Amino acid sequence: MNDDQYDDLSVPTTCPYTLTRVRAHVTHDGGLAFDATLTLDGVPFATVVQDGRGGADLLRPVRTGDRQRIDEYRAYARTVLEPQGVIYESEDALTSELLEHWAAGGDQ
Repeated sequence: MNDDQYDDLSVPTTCPYTLTRVRAHVTHDGGLAFDATLTLDGVPFATVVQDGRGGADLLRPVRTGDRQRIDEYRAYARTVLEPQGVIYESEDALTSELLEHWAAGGDQ
């Protein structure tokens, strides 16, 4: 996904999702790779992995039963971002926004 096409996205201040335990690095070709823990109201439910090679983020459940929370995250992303023009991979766009929030010093 080209993040530049979504520079003006807005995520509600009431968004219950955050990224924690973020580890990021620049890849050899200038991409951004990272892994992090995705939380809902502070409770971890998924790991997020982006290898920095242009593919979609990989979401893995932390515990049995967290697959439903991942589905709810995807639905939330569609609800919030599709009206802003994000049609494909809305969960990746939301994760990018959460990563930017984290990088700016929020929720660390």
